[in-house]
Amino acid sequence: MRMLGNSTRGLSPKQQHLLYRSCVVPIATYHYHLWYFDGACNKGAMNQLKWMQWKAALWIMGAFRTSPTGSLEALAGLIPVHLMLKKLVMHAVYRVATLSDTHPLHSMMGKRLL
Repeated sequence: MRMLGNSTRGLSPKQQHLLYRSCVVPIATYHYHLWYFDGACNKGAMNQLKWMQWKAALWIMGAFRTSPTGSLEALAGLIPVHLMLKKLVMHAVYRVATLSDTHPLHSMMGKRLL
C-alpha cells in the first residue's frame, strides 16, 4: 500500500480512503464477533486495530507521526475503531433478527441467542 500511495504518481487521498475501507477493514474485522462481546478481554485486539487505523490515517493524509490521532482520523474520514465495531455488531444483530422463522440458523442458535 505504501507503493500505491506514492506522493508523485500514486493514489489520491480519496482513493486511499476507499482502498483502506474496502480491502483492509473487512480483513481486519473478520470474525470480530468471536472476541467483541460484553465481558471479553479484548484490549490487545483493540490496540492492534487502533494502531492499524492510525497507520492508515497517516498513509491517507500523508501526515507526520506526531499528528494527533483523533483529528487525523477525522480528517481522513475514518470513524473510531470502537464505534466501527459497535456498528458492525448492530448490523449483525439486525440481520439475524430479520431472518424468517424457518431459517436454519434459528435451529442452530437457540432461543437465548436470538
